[in-house]
Amino acid sequence: MDWNKLKELYLQFTKTKKEEFFEEFIKSSSSWFLSLAYNILRNEADSKDAFQLFCEKLWRITFSPNFEFPSNFKAWLTRIAVNEAINLYRKNKRQFKNEAKLIQQKASTFKNYHQGNPVQGKLTEEEKRTKIEEAINSLDEDKRSAFVLVVMEGLSYSEAAEILGVSPSQIRGRVYQARKLLREKLKNIIAEID
Repeated sequence: MDWNKLKELYLQFTKTKKEEFFEEFIKSSSSWFLSLAYNILRNEADSKDAFQLFCEKLWRITFSPNFEFPSNFKAWLTRIAVNEAINLYRKNKRQFKNEAKLIQQKASTFKNYHQGNPVQGKLTEEEKRTKIEEAINSLDEDKRSAFVLVVMEGLSYSEAAEILGVSPSQIRGRVYQARKLLREKLKNIIAEID
């Protein structure tokens, strides 16, 4: 992701209000946003819905009479993206609770199967990735959001704190707890890697 190019495109759009700059900005930011949204929502269709909301929000913000170009563009844009994904997540919370139950049932079935039957070999890369995604998805919203922003998106604790509206020490604690829970849930996969 070329943040300077993205910033320049958005700056040109805010100055000229020409749609072609906005369209280019959206095309350039779509893969970043969809990846970020998917890490929060764990659903491709919901990620696309969140992207649409993100685009609409940026459009409204840009044409707002009080709009000022942000000093920290990356943090500002990430905050909007995360907030749109989290808002959609909260809206669809019942659906996610059902999905979490299904994932827990599958994980329980997997665990019970392997307790009674020794593993006939190592997990494939696809199985490992699926287990990791399930483990991340099983984290509560606060821990998952902090983990995704800091570990997966590479933001600093301060940037993540600004985006989520909490202190950097709370982000550090959430990331620590998420890593601890993930280590426990993924100890078999970690053992294979070591």
